[in-house]
Amino acid sequence: MAYRLVYLWFLGVLAFWPLASWRARSLPPPDQLDPALRQEPRQLPSDRPPFTVSLEGTTYTVRPQFSYALAGLVVSEHVTEAWWRPVSFHTRANDRLNVKDLCVIWGENAANGSYRQARFHSGEFTCYVRFPAAPAAQAFVPRALSNNHLLAVDPGLRRQLRELRRGDQIALRGYLAGYGHDQATGTGSGRGYWRDTSVSRDDTGNGACETLFVTELQVLRPASPGWRLASRLAPLGLLAGVLAWLRLPVPSR
Repeated sequence: MAYRLVYLWFLGVLAFWPLASWRARSLPPPDQLDPALRQEPRQLPSDRPPFTVSLEGTTYTVRPQFSYALAGLVVSEHVTEAWWRPVSFHTRANDRLNVKDLCVIWGENAANGSYRQARFHSGEFTCYVRFPAAPAAQAFVPRALSNNHLLAVDPGLRRQLRELRRGDQIALRGYLAGYGHDQATGTGSGRGYWRDTSVSRDDTGNGACETLFVTELQVLRPASPGWRLASRLAPLGLLAGVLAWLRLPVPSR
């Protein structure tokens, strides 16, 4: 009986884990979105002069162009450095300032719910959107989506940005800015690195992403906190099942 119970526990956790992971990343319906997400991003000219920040031995120059405030729903994400991913362009360019990329929707897309029918995927510099059904594609407003390259130097803020996930409703403040350094890249070529930002919601293609030096982050509503916790605890459930199995007495012959 004990063997059967442990076996059923193990199978149950194996079945529950993918369900919890899927539900943890599901996008909420429009009536569960914070009212702030229906607003357009606020962009104002900035008189802040260029400044420098240092991170992991590299000094970066940041050139603010506009102050920027955005409230949006995270629909896709890309971590610039991860152990499971091959060496990225950011690593080769010695770019540690870019913590994470977030693809977000707001405004008309938040109101009409078309995002619920879309398939989103983030690459290293891009956010891809695909619609299985034509009606949702026709309702979707391309300008009410942006791919945001998020820069931060404060350790606490960097940690908060890394923890953001698909389905989170967030508010960001900071500066649309170009940034770069003149130190040797990871390839040892000695060349510097510079990256600019979009300052329009209507541009497309290469250079259309917003590069945001983040000064404030607020999670307005987290994505399915219960399911997210469950998906994180599921591996511990598997481990508990394995340990319980190992502690069972060997059946006598």
